[in-house]
Amino acid sequence: MIQIDKLDPAKAIIPFVKNWFVLFANGNGEAACLSIDEPNCYGIVWTPDSIDALLIDTFGESYGELGRPRISDPNELPPVRIYPPEQFNDGSGYFFDHAVPMNGEWSD
Repeated sequence: MIQIDKLDPAKAIIPFVKNWFVLFANGNGEAACLSIDEPNCYGIVWTPDSIDALLIDTFGESYGELGRPRISDPNELPPVRIYPPEQFNDGSGYFFDHAVPMNGEWSD
């Protein structure tokens, strides 16, 4: 679990997300998924296989000319605009909308 400063939640959340992508891109999907300590709001506990299945379900077996959809290392891509995390109305946590590095480019 990450420690989040309520005055500056981006200080912890943005590096966590970036590191998550790096872990997944470098073949450490299990470690990336284990770093998420709670199910999402739908009760889903993500695994490398479920993330791969979601990518294929969303983008198909081939992500354009770039082949099978896969998470890329964000450090190998140009910077992307990042909007700050926002707190849920009920105060239970934060949501964070971030482009996904896929097949060497940023997703929409």
